This record gives sequence, C-alpha cells and structure tokens, in this order.
Amino acid sequence: MEPKPLVTPLRRHGPAIVAILVATVPFVWMVTFGTWRLFDTELFTTFYDEQARSLLHGRWDVPFEALSFEAFVRDHKAYGYFGFVPALLRIPFVLLLPQGDGHWSRLSMTAGFVFSLAIAYALVRRLRPAPENTAEAGARWTTFVHGAFVVSLGLGSSLLFLGSRSFIYHEALMWGAAFALVSYYKIVEYLTAPPPAENIWPGRPRLPSWHSSPAFRWAVVPSWRWRCWR
Repeated sequence: MEPKPLVTPLRRHGPAIVAILVATVPFVWMVTFGTWRLFDTELFTTFYDEQARSLLHGRWDVPFEALSFEAFVRDHKAYGYFGFVPALLRIPFVLLLPQGDGHWSRLSMTAGFVFSLAIAYALVRRLRPAPENTAEAGARWTTFVHGAFVVSLGLGSSLLFLGSRSFIYHEALMWGAAFALVSYYKIVEYLTAPPPAENIWPGRPRLPSWHSSPAFRWAVVPSWRWRCWR
C-alpha cells in the first residue's frame, strides 16, 4: 500500500518541525520576559517602522525620537547606522497597520529565529541528505539527528541569547545571521548541484546579511571571494 502524499513529507521533516517548535517555545518566553506578549514595545522598537516609512517616501532620515542618542545628525536630520533590510520586512506592516509602530520587534525576532533554524535544517540536509525511503532504519536515524541538530542550534547558540531583548541591536543581528545562513546554503547547493555558469545566486544572499548587521559582513565574505575565484 502506497503511503498518502502527506505522510512521506511528515515522516521526513516531522522531527525537524517538532525540533523548531521545541526551540521556539523558550525563545518566545525569553523575548517576552515570560509574559508571552509578542506585541509589547521596548527601547528603539520604532526605528525600523520609521525607516520603512522613510524608504517608502524615498528618504533615509528618521525622526530623532526613533533613535535618540544613537542617531547621527546632519543638516538637522537624524540617521541610523543600522542596516535597512529589517526595515524592508516592516513595509507591509507600515502600510497595512500604521498604528502598530513599535509593536513588531518581538514578532520579527521570533520570525528571524524560526527562519534561521529552518535554513540551518535545510543546510544540514543538503550536506547530509536522508535516504528517500523513510521506512529505512538509516532514514529514521538521519531525520532524528537532523532534528537534534536543530534543537541544539536553537537552544545552544547565540540565537537564543539574542532573544534576551527585542530592541534594534538584537533584531539586526538576528536577521544578519538568518541571511548569512541562506548565503552558506546557496554556496553548498551550488557545490553539490552546480547550476548554469551564469547563475550568481550563491553570492546574492550575502547582501541582505550585510545590510542587516555589519557584524556578519566577514561571515559571508568567503562566499564573495569564492565566487570571484570561480
């Protein structure tokens, strides 16, 4: 009897999905200070909303109140030194729910955390794929190891520490890490299944990583150097 179409993907990815959920619960507890309220505000949580609104109007400056002492002021205009990619992710919220300024940071942090774990899982599957036959003992063991890897990454890395606060500094680092993982995934994908020579995807994800947090620029430089060498 052939398994139902939904059964095989669940067998293959079920442990990883459970692992992501297991790791996300303590992250949400931490990022909300144990209140489980994902929409409370914190210090500097309006910056990306204001940056998104400025970008929609073709400007870079933001109201001084959005950054306070962190602002660079020139010609009576305030600028931030944080990357703009998280602000791009805020644009739909700014357009649809403008009254929610400052209330999206915890949700954004959680989304970045889940996205990072999902990409890390995809990366480890690319490096060590499980057998296609999910009934095999080796396949079950490999999917279990993949799930254990995701849990250990979620609960034993700095990704969890970033949930200690949801202000701008940690949000920039969270999305920088997420896009850095995407960059490495595309490199591994290119090496294991080379696309046409004109395809430059392996290097593209480094750009949102760079423009989320400067801290990850050196982490993704190898992808750029490798691409130039190729």
